Amino acid sequence: MKHKFLFLFFLYFSITVQAQNVRLIVPYVAGGVTDRSARVIEKTLTRKLPYSFTIEYQTGASGIIAANTVAKNSTKETVLLIHSSSIVTNTLDPNSAYDLLNDFVPVALVGSVPMVLVTNRQSGIVNLKQLKHTNLPLFYATAGPGTALHVAGQRLQQSLNIDITPVPYRGESAAFNDILSNNVTMMFASLSMLSGYTNSPQISMIAITGTQRNADLPNVPTFGERGVQGLDRSPNWLVLLANRGADSTVVSRIRSALEESFNDPQDQALYLRAGVEINRKPTTNVQEFLTEEIKKVNPLKSKL
Repeated sequence: MKHKFLFLFFLYFSITVQAQNVRLIVPYVAGGVTDRSARVIEKTLTRKLPYSFTIEYQTGASGIIAANTVAKNSTKETVLLIHSSSIVTNTLDPNSAYDLLNDFVPVALVGSVPMVLVTNRQSGIVNLKQLKHTNLPLFYATAGPGTALHVAGQRLQQSLNIDITPVPYRGESAAFNDILSNNVTMMFASLSMLSGYTNSPQISMIAITGTQRNADLPNVPTFGERGVQGLDRSPNWLVLLANRGADSTVVSRIRSALEESFNDPQDQALYLRAGVEINRKPTTNVQEFLTEEIKKVNPLKSKL
């Protein structure tokens, strides 16, 4: 009788675990670095855990719609949200209805998304020295107010003590197209956006965010190498959060699986191809990181 009870218990437990469905919300359209990273996470977690993961897209308002949805989810289901650094800058937007530090359960800091400052060569600006000392009016393309492209430009302006005016576009692709057409001087572009333009005669790649050069762009120096402070960490990064009502056991197992994945050389290669430099300690001090990022963006409130 005892053995029968144990068998039924483990059978019930197994069915319950298998039945767990975890939704992974992506706040941007398919094809971008956030979407590609979500797909890698979904595949690796499916391989490691006995749960069913489903990717959903809730786009709009620079990611505010998705963040609001997950933050206000009062059910006991486990919902994950992968988001960019815009989740911090969006807290300055009156349309955001979430408290970043209290409405979510931090799961993992996925990693940083390197960004390259590019100019159209017809502008005559091919390095930071020329950028700093030019007499021309300077404009830089962004993917909209509060996006990582916008924040990066503001940090560059502060670091070089120059005046550059942001020009908002509906997405990075539209912004980059106007760089190619020389309708705007420069922009910060993601590595995925620059794919296929490594040797393009149309653009100059001035410098890259982060502490080291990118293996695919070995000739592009870091901002630190050129004496520019404030861009040693990319303004764009990815974080994984869960709703407050999420099953704590499920979240804990996801954290452990991600720790393993981020230290697996084969998985690391998948994230790099997605355009992300992963964090080797993804589940450590996530809340502290978000707190510091909020402090950083507050001085930019009047400009975002």
